Amino acid sequence: MIDMSNTLNFVLMILCIAVLVQTARLMRSIKMLRSTDFKAMIVALDRSSEQARQVTQETKEALSGCALANKLTLTKSQDLRDELSFMADVANSAADRVIEAVEQANAHPLSKVVSQLRTEIETRQKDDI
Repeated sequence: MIDMSNTLNFVLMILCIAVLVQTARLMRSIKMLRSTDFKAMIVALDRSSEQARQVTQETKEALSGCALANKLTLTKSQDLRDELSFMADVANSAADRVIEAVEQANAHPLSKVVSQLRTEIETRQKDDI
């Protein structure tokens, strides 16, 4: 029994020494933390977070302005697209009417006579030269 009690006492002594070593390390770490200026660090963190909030707010305002400008531009461009589409339709219908008029003019009996007279005039002019 004495051997068992000596062994337990020895183990307990080693554990107590380990606790004392850890306590000394912890005290050194606490002294090191106390030496740093936490207040200045906290103030700097608060200041930087406030600046980040301001930048975020300014970015939101700028983006909302850009979104509004883009919406206005999009509305104007859609109006222009509709107007150009209408103008293209009018031009197409005018071109169709011109083509029909040319076809009707070419189908008229006088157009053959006029074309014959034109070729005759052109040949006479070439002969005179």
